[in-house]
Amino acid sequence: MASTLLKNKIKKDLNKWMGYFALFMSFNSILIFKTNISMLVFVLILYQFSPKYNLFNITKPVQKITLLIIVGVLISFWTTEEETLVNASKSIQVLPNYLYWMIMLIMLVNLRYDIDWNNISKYITIGLIFTLIIYFFRKGIAVSFIKNNTPNSYSFILVCFSAVAVTYIGEKYNKIYSLLLLALIVISVVVIERRAGTVLVSLSSVAALFLRRVKLQYMFPPIIVATLLAILIQLEFVENAIFNQSPRIHELIYESEEITKTDQSYLTRRVMIERGLVVFEENPLTGVGINNYANIKVINTDGNFEGAELVLHKVEDEHFSAHNSYLLVLVEGGLILLIPIVVLFLYLLYHFVIDFNKRTQIENAYFWSFLAVVIHLYVIAEIVNVYAWFLFGCVAAITTKINDQKYKQQPR
Repeated sequence: MASTLLKNKIKKDLNKWMGYFALFMSFNSILIFKTNISMLVFVLILYQFSPKYNLFNITKPVQKITLLIIVGVLISFWTTEEETLVNASKSIQVLPNYLYWMIMLIMLVNLRYDIDWNNISKYITIGLIFTLIIYFFRKGIAVSFIKNNTPNSYSFILVCFSAVAVTYIGEKYNKIYSLLLLALIVISVVVIERRAGTVLVSLSSVAALFLRRVKLQYMFPPIIVATLLAILIQLEFVENAIFNQSPRIHELIYESEEITKTDQSYLTRRVMIERGLVVFEENPLTGVGINNYANIKVINTDGNFEGAELVLHKVEDEHFSAHNSYLLVLVEGGLILLIPIVVLFLYLLYHFVIDFNKRTQIENAYFWSFLAVVIHLYVIAEIVNVYAWFLFGCVAAITTKINDQKYKQQPR
């Protein structure tokens, strides 16, 4: 009896601290010594719960893949050369962050049975609401320990956690409140003209909220919502309102065929991808070193695609930039780093599909967010952020827990 009470107390304390940890992931603006406060909470979790849990065990497939990512990071770091192209000191600045993210993922998997996902989701929701408020009042806040997100970072935070927050509100209170929260989130992304963010936040949140099971009766709500939206955007006053609020979103919806030919944001990314692939061909295995993308000398390319002439003159003197997380990893860490990361994503996506009906709705919300992030990483260089890896760790923990349950049910 005493042993059970002690275990319950430890579990309660763990979920309290994990709640704080989740809060400072979705509300990423609090800094201590120019570092996200979540790292301090992480250290406290390790200190308090390492004696009680095997936090560093590496026994599960997803943890072994994570170990390969660590190996890839270390190899890329040690092979970085002190030359004009790259700078080893830049790599060492970010090495602790990579190790932190991978250890965090391993830890979350080892805590999979004692984490209360409803509790984690509650704190994620609170943090996301704080992020919404702070972002739009940031100009009136001049405090050194509060970081102002850039539009891209703000959009990425919403892609990471909106589906979880919207689903939690829907389960805890009412779908009306969840749709109101989603409306506020989507409007905030439309206002700052983040096209990919608008689409991914909307689709992932609606799917998480309405697609409870892969059965015919559960398909009707998302189909009805999609149909109503399709009808709505055809109305002239809606089209005019979208154009007046955000011409870029209007172009995405109503003139998508022109984007690949005339949209300068898209064309700039095409040029940057060409440049990145040139550098990759020179360092295919281990890359130029983590955190060294910005040190690469500007490489001019011919831009052999339609519309390139519209942007080549603009990017000739621009700092070398990825605009693509997969390209960033490929150039900095080479194939030795990209391959295990892609394997991790494919492993989790595979289990997203095959175990869909075995998870709760709130657990599936993490996977919808994960799917949105995997897509979003193609158009934004945000993979080197702790909140993305926190989401990956949550999905890995849920996946491993379900796999354990399936294994126990198999006849031996």
